Amino acid sequence: MLRDAIKQALVTAMKAKDEKATGTLRMVQAAIKNKDIELRTGTAPSLAPRPRTP
Repeated sequence: MLRDAIKQALVTAMKAKDEKATGTLRMVQAAIKNKDIELRTGTAPSLAPRPRTP
């Protein structure tokens, strides 16, 4: 599955200390997860920053 391939590529990039690939693959995973949430709930996740708690 595509998710498994992305996860394996991420592990490989982290082991190789490839910061650009690691960051890119993490963003791809986040986008996929956001889409899953959107499809499940019917709403897109908010891009607004969360308020900080002291």
